[in-house]
Amino acid sequence: MVNRQKPHISIITQEKIEELGRIDILPHPAYRPDLAPSDYYLFRSMAHYLRCQSFTNIKDVEVACLEFFSSKSKEWYLSGIQKLAERLLKTIEYNGLYFDI
Repeated sequence: MVNRQKPHISIITQEKIEELGRIDILPHPAYRPDLAPSDYYLFRSMAHYLRCQSFTNIKDVEVACLEFFSSKSKEWYLSGIQKLAERLLKTIEYNGLYFDI
């Protein structure tokens, strides 16, 4: 049977967070693309990378995706996470309202 629980609210996740201690969970909307690094950082860059390419089979898509992921440095990925911190602070400042960055 597949576990269809959302990872951020599953009992296992909550127990692990409690075990680690000193972690504050901030309330946030269920889906905010401006707060999801995959949406505002990774997918935007990946779409740009894949633009104007055409694929004839799933293997070609897989190869192109692997090329994209391997073309990015550790610093690039870290930058996306750092931008998340900036966005979270701005979200708190604007009391959860949307804003332009």
